[in-house]
Amino acid sequence: MIGDQPSNKSTQLKRNASVLLYALGKASFRVLAKLFDVSPTTTYNWLRQAAESLAEPVIEEKIKEIEIDER
Repeated sequence: MIGDQPSNKSTQLKRNASVLLYALGKASFRVLAKLFDVSPTTTYNWLRQAAESLAEPVIEEKIKEIEIDER
């Protein structure tokens, strides 16, 4: 096993699908856990690891205002 990467291909597929569905706002931790038959903690850890692997967002100086929808 290399680093934190799961050796099971089905686990990797579940992990990638969880990140995608969560990022699109289509599912919560618990829904993903039930869908992929894992614990909510496992789902949380998958998403946390994915988030930590991303770089900090860069906001250009020319942007003065951002509007956020209620969602």
